[in-house]
Amino acid sequence: VSTQSTGLTRLLHRYHNKRVIVIVDEYDVPVNEAYIHGYYNKALPFLTATFGVLKDNPFLEKGLLTGVLRVAKSGYLSGLNNLCVYSLLDVSYATMYGVQQQELKEALEYEGLTDKMDDVKSYYNGYNTAIPSVLLYNPWSILKYLAYKKLEPYWTETGKIDFIANAIWSAPTTVHKTIRLLLEGETVPVLVETDINFKQLDSPEALWSLLYFSGYLTGKMNDRKELEARIPNTEVNEQLSTMLKREIEAKGFSVQYSELISALLSGNQQIVETHLRTLARELFSCHDVARTPEAWYHAFMLSFIYPLKNQGYRIKSNTEAGLGRPDIVIHAPDGKPDIIVELKTITDHKKKQKVESDDDDDLCSCAKAGLEQIIEKDY
Repeated sequence: VSTQSTGLTRLLHRYHNKRVIVIVDEYDVPVNEAYIHGYYNKALPFLTATFGVLKDNPFLEKGLLTGVLRVAKSGYLSGLNNLCVYSLLDVSYATMYGVQQQELKEALEYEGLTDKMDDVKSYYNGYNTAIPSVLLYNPWSILKYLAYKKLEPYWTETGKIDFIANAIWSAPTTVHKTIRLLLEGETVPVLVETDINFKQLDSPEALWSLLYFSGYLTGKMNDRKELEARIPNTEVNEQLSTMLKREIEAKGFSVQYSELISALLSGNQQIVETHLRTLARELFSCHDVARTPEAWYHAFMLSFIYPLKNQGYRIKSNTEAGLGRPDIVIHAPDGKPDIIVELKTITDHKKKQKVESDDDDDLCSCAKAGLEQIIEKDY
């Protein structure tokens, strides 16, 4: 492959009497697909040969690679010298990765949508750049909105969503807790690496880097070289909140998921218990919940409840109410009853009660304590 590509540049050089510029769009897609479909190690030698046209080629003027993820550590670009990398973290081209405010204003005026500026800003704006005063809009989403005139999540890339959802699902408990805070609109400092190493995606730093460079997170760098991470806008928040739901469906639990949501909203305790037990048994690892089980289950519950926002429900997590802070509150539309979700851990409950009992007694006692807390705290 490398010989053929180099030969093509030689022929172009001979014909035009100029050295050649090689442009490779979405250069990261092949290694991403190889990782998703399980032939990553086999693909690396082929990819290394393919990009060999950019190394020690006397007919080459320069090469330009464009993509979402910087995957130099994956190996197939390691032989290239003098690479210059430009991203939202660099000033050089920071304003060119999205639509700026003035550009959007002119586009809305042209389409007769000037009165929609605030709505569009809330739904699609929010990407920080290396220039503090510049926030960018996702170009694809803006173009789709201008075409269809509807505020909808147009930015969907199924393959990458599945890939990232699986990475989130397999991440440590601390990551799930941080994801929950991000979904609630919080800003959380995280470490972001400039390179994505597919062999180390089980580390939090690699996951945050993946989410950042894929557009699911944005933020400014602080003095400790951490990203003050946040979810850019409503569109991305909705997309991210459905990730674990997609992962559940991909594992064959779509029917159980629908029944679980319906049972939760209708107060059918038995069905809720049955499906939660099934999901926990089939999907969870003991390592997932070993350290902070309540926080892990909190993030899990919030992830599959959050899509109810699209049906008019308002979801609150750890927000002050009454005399305390309930774990999750689901405010229902149209006069339907609201739902309070209070999570309890058996081991913590035992420590407080200082008694020994069997598992069934523990579960009943924890449930009773949760109900009493809801009443006493006037949630």
